[in-house]
Amino acid sequence: MSEVSDVQQETVVEESTEKTGSELDRYIAQQPRTIRIAHVLMLALEAVAAILYIGLFILAIYVSVTWKTHGELAVPRWWMASQVCAGLLLVFVGLHTLVVKAYSPTPPGTRDSIVTGREAVRKAWGPLALGLFWAAAWGGMYLFIVLSGADPIRTFIPFVVIVSIGLGVAWSIWVAIQKRRRSQ
Repeated sequence: MSEVSDVQQETVVEESTEKTGSELDRYIAQQPRTIRIAHVLMLALEAVAAILYIGLFILAIYVSVTWKTHGELAVPRWWMASQVCAGLLLVFVGLHTLVVKAYSPTPPGTRDSIVTGREAVRKAWGPLALGLFWAAAWGGMYLFIVLSGADPIRTFIPFVVIVSIGLGVAWSIWVAIQKRRRSQ
């Protein structure tokens, strides 16, 4: 009995995914030629970023396992490089949504249709901002270690802790100011 319900659920999930995909395809087909070209270009950029991320992630695992032959600073360099590519992937997803002005729900099993217009643009700012922050943070850490050649334990980790505490205090102050403005 449960096998039948599992099969029915899988069928519904597949149908809703196909429906959402066809809605997005129909929406893109109605757009001007420049938007369709930008859509294809952004898909290609997202694929390249994903391939780079996966490749660098695998390379980072390999270098972590064989760190004695590569040197101890090679390990954090490759891990940070892979995370920069992850940030770039998020940036490309956000830019893609901004350009096309369409956002397809990504969680499996969602039955929502695509989101278009201003709502899609609003949803695009999240991955774009997170991707920019992620790529900048990991890229900055990567440059710090590469350019300084310093031991990460003695120099880099205290730097990250101090910056994190400073950002946390600044965020708390910002939230308090916003709450005070709303209450007035």
